Amino acid sequence: MRFNLNATTQDEAAEYIKNRAMQLLRLGYVLDYDSIRMYEWGVSVYFTKGLQSFQVLYLLDQFRGQGIYKKNVKETILTSFQCGLQDYLDKHKISYVIENLNPYIEYDFISKY
Repeated sequence: MRFNLNATTQDEAAEYIKNRAMQLLRLGYVLDYDSIRMYEWGVSVYFTKGLQSFQVLYLLDQFRGQGIYKKNVKETILTSFQCGLQDYLDKHKISYVIENLNPYIEYDFISKY
């Protein structure tokens, strides 16, 4: 399972989110499949963990840098260190939870290779 961090189609973005959802299961996050919404600019979905709800936004590569992400945040964002969004979320004071999806250093080495 590889992750396309620069998807250009809604299908690629949805595939990315579904693959990440499999990783997030071991951390207790469950994808609400009914919440998947496709937009011209990308995909918005919600995950739950216990009684909490978290939003995930995936902007297609060609729509990044246009202020779309910030405008579409409705809930605390769920992200990972691997997504590289932490600086952006901090800069824009967007509430988020961040997880490490690579529990083993060997996985990091393989991913980077």
